[in-house]
Amino acid sequence: FDAEADDYVTKPFKMQILLKRVEALLRRSGALAKEIRVGRLTLLPEDFTVLCDGTELPLTRKEFEILLLLVQNKGRTLTHEIILSRIWGYDFEGDGSTVHTHIKNLRAKLPENIIKTIRGVGYRLEES
Repeated sequence: FDAEADDYVTKPFKMQILLKRVEALLRRSGALAKEIRVGRLTLLPEDFTVLCDGTELPLTRKEFEILLLLVQNKGRTLTHEIILSRIWGYDFEGDGSTVHTHIKNLRAKLPENIIKTIRGVGYRLEES
């Protein structure tokens, strides 16, 4: 498909068909995965839980959401602005220091330094 489209639905359509197609796209993208593995980590999105070699890591909800966002975009650099808007929303009044603080706390809880700082840009998750 052109314009980066993955699917299309012709009108008129039944809502059930649209929902099934959206579910299929999400499933193929991995967004509906029950379990996501990255190195020694296992993320359980439904429970907001992260395990390292089977042991649960005590992450806050925001730390989990940041880690999940980085995992879903593994290898891509995410700017501070992208992280702020995706995790806190567009109407959040804070600044980049909020992201810095949460990343620092998250790194302290992870067994390996898989979150790389891209100076002047943002952060990227890399498997070691």
